[in-house]
Amino acid sequence: MQVTGIRRSGDKKTDKFGVMVRGNDALDESIREADFVVSVLPGTEHTRHFFGKALFAKMKPSAVFINIGRGMSVCEADIIEALKRGTIRAAALDVFEVEPLPKDSPLWELPDSKLLLTAHSANLTGDVVKRTMKVFTDIFDELSAHGTVSAHTVCMDKGY
Repeated sequence: MQVTGIRRSGDKKTDKFGVMVRGNDALDESIREADFVVSVLPGTEHTRHFFGKALFAKMKPSAVFINIGRGMSVCEADIIEALKRGTIRAAALDVFEVEPLPKDSPLWELPDSKLLLTAHSANLTGDVVKRTMKVFTDIFDELSAHGTVSAHTVCMDKGY
């Protein structure tokens, strides 16, 4: 399996995990070729409805779209239309524009063969508390010892 990541800035290179990382200029080409498109976008003014009708139309009819980023990055009306029309094969959504997902959302009406809804819980595993506490204690220890944190930081200017 070939994995390609797209980021706002970046030269074409392979990262330490073997993932080809490319800049935004490669988005259209990568979307057209992908069997699976996974969105991990943050929720910012620049990412609102980033995935909409235009990008879904560029995907293969056999493509599967997965959103584990922020719900606001996907136009729900457009993904519903893409799934109903067969523009894309299927989707899995762990996040939504409104959470919890309202009972009257049209997403609930799509068949299971087209859409998997995980209600912001796809990351929950048996050891989630243990792993979360490890991250917390590592950050706390570093902050206590050095007064700064080198990992898991947010750039307030970018919003993520």
